[in-house]
Amino acid sequence: MRIIVPYTHLSPDTVEHLDRLGIPVEYVETPADDVYAYWRLFDNLLQEGSDFLFIEGDKLPTMEQIIAMDTCHESLICGHGGFATTRFRGELWTVYGRHWLRHHQPIHWYGMDGAIAAIFHWVGVVYHRHPGMIEHHHIGPSSDEQGTGRKVGQVGHR
Repeated sequence: MRIIVPYTHLSPDTVEHLDRLGIPVEYVETPADDVYAYWRLFDNLLQEGSDFLFIEGDKLPTMEQIIAMDTCHESLICGHGGFATTRFRGELWTVYGRHWLRHHQPIHWYGMDGAIAAIFHWVGVVYHRHPGMIEHHHIGPSSDEQGTGRKVGQVGHR
């Protein structure tokens, strides 16, 4: 399973934490001025058809949480709201790719998790949630400063 850390503002705590865990991680910048960068990253990874885990740039999952998400048999695992830490099985593309392409259009990062969950739900795939909280270090400008109209602490802060 590939571990991908998409970030706009990368927390040094996340880098240090993942380095300490000793696991291979790919850091991918999704610049704040490119609201579709996160979408393109997700879309490319999904179409590659391999398993991947998203860990957003300000999350600190434990090794136990990562292992549990990697070894779980479900196709779509959510460990912490939205895409913050979510594992996707490659079979999602193999089985549901034609449905994905039918709804294929860039989605602003702010609404991406809900829109993608809706597409998968439409074809019968729902998030399998793992219990427990994943440490979250809110960093960077508020969502309101990124043009979403939301304030810090409201649902959707990234």
